[in-house]
Amino acid sequence: MRQCLPLSASAPAPLAPGLLGSSRDQISSGSSLRASQSRLGKADRLARSQLLNKYMPRLRGKCLYHFVQAEQLVPDHFPGCEYLQSEGNYAAFRRSFVFAKYEYCFCCGAPQDQRDNGECPAFHVNLVFGKCGYNHILFRTAFCIWQSPSLRTQMIRDLDIEVSIAHEEDFYKWAQEIKVMDGKYHNCAEAFLWFCGRLERRCPSFFL
Repeated sequence: MRQCLPLSASAPAPLAPGLLGSSRDQISSGSSLRASQSRLGKADRLARSQLLNKYMPRLRGKCLYHFVQAEQLVPDHFPGCEYLQSEGNYAAFRRSFVFAKYEYCFCCGAPQDQRDNGECPAFHVNLVFGKCGYNHILFRTAFCIWQSPSLRTQMIRDLDIEVSIAHEEDFYKWAQEIKVMDGKYHNCAEAFLWFCGRLERRCPSFFL
């Protein structure tokens, strides 16, 4: 007489063909979604690189305090700018950025090409490594925005920042975050692009 195994010890029943097909479809659908997100993320980053290529050269050699506080382009005259109320801990903020090799320019924070992905802004392609001449544009602009309570509030609202950046340490941490899958560079660049875009919408000829 055939003895049946207890239900708890019996071998698992094979998947029905319909269930197997459904699982495969879900895996395929998930893979397609990830691939689509990756393509969209790459397109978003390339669009950001084009904007960096538009804005950063226009700001080279300009006073970033006048740029943020007065929305004016004047020659750099640090540290004698009348809009420089306090340098604060900018030096510590700048030193807090440590990028992976060849991911971002160590001097200015602009993205670099990774396996010829085209993300390096055109103005930066042929610059000598370590001597790009755009050192503080992204970093000081973001720091000046954070120093202004009104601009900080607007940036938090417009960029939908969900974490607190009221304290310096929290701002440093947020500014260094990189959300590649969302099509973004580090948040310091996001803050810079936000301010430039906001200004350009109000004054379309500002960066021409």
